[in-house]
Amino acid sequence: MTSTGLVETARAGDLDALGERVSDVVGRSIRHDGYYLQGLDPSGIESFGVGSLGPGAHRLRIPLVSGRRRYGLLTLWRHDEEFETTPVPFGRTFAPVLREYVTSAALARSARPLPPGVLVVGRDRVTAMSAEARAWLAAIPHWTKWERGALPRVAIRQLSKAARLALVDKRKPRAVTCVPAARCGQWVEIHGQVLADDLTLIIRPASGARLVSSLSWWYGITPRERQVLDLVCEGGSAKRIARVLELSTHTVNEYLQSIYRKTRSSGRDELVALLLQG
Repeated sequence: MTSTGLVETARAGDLDALGERVSDVVGRSIRHDGYYLQGLDPSGIESFGVGSLGPGAHRLRIPLVSGRRRYGLLTLWRHDEEFETTPVPFGRTFAPVLREYVTSAALARSARPLPPGVLVVGRDRVTAMSAEARAWLAAIPHWTKWERGALPRVAIRQLSKAARLALVDKRKPRAVTCVPAARCGQWVEIHGQVLADDLTLIIRPASGARLVSSLSWWYGITPRERQVLDLVCEGGSAKRIARVLELSTHTVNEYLQSIYRKTRSSGRDELVALLLQG
C-alpha cells in the first residue's frame, strides 16, 4: 500500500479500514500483533482512535508529526518480545493521512443540533446518563456500544487525568476534546469533569473557540487566518475585522477566501452557521 493508497482510504472516511491499512504498511517493516491509531486534539487528548491495546504487551509508540505539530500517535504491540528502540520513519508519512481523513469530510453542521448530554463513567462503564446523552449515543453509530461497556478508554483516561489536574491547578487547561465530523457526522465537543471518583462527560455540538481551535489545527489555518476566524466567530463583519487587525478590507476578504478553500466551505454563511451552532 503506497502513501497514495493510504490517502485514498483516508478520503473514503472509514476509520476502521484506514487503521487496518496503516497496520499493513507498518507490518512490512515491523512485526506486531496489534495496533492502536489515535488522532489528537490540539489539547493533546485523543480526538478519535481505532484498534486495540493488548494488555501487558510490549509496545512501540510512533508520534505522527508534521511540522511542529503532533497530529496523532500509532502504538504497536506484540506479546513475545520487545521492539527495537531505533527510530522508525512512519510518523511523517501517516500524519498527513490523518489530516486527510479529518478534512475530507464535509463540515456537516447538524440541521437540528442535539442539546448537551451528560454521562457519568465509573470503573470503565457508564453508571448514569441523561436522556439527552442517550440521544447522542443513538445518533452516532459507533457510540451505541458505550452503554454496553465498549468505551473509548484511552480518551476517557486522558480526559480524567486532565480534569483532575485542572481541579487542583486552575491554571491548567480544561479537560476537553473535539471529535471531527469525519468520525461523528458532525463536530462534537466532549468535556470531562471530576465528580468524586467518577468522571462526568458532557457531550455537545462543537462551536465557538473550541471549534475554531480544532479547525485551525486540522485544516492548516495560519495564525493570521486564525485571528480573522476568531473575529468571524464573534460576529465581526469584514470591515470590523479590518479595523481591529489594522488591515484593508480587501486583505481580510482574501484571508476569508483562503479559509473557505481550506475548509471547503461554500462561504461565510455556512462557516458562521457551523461556528455558532449549538
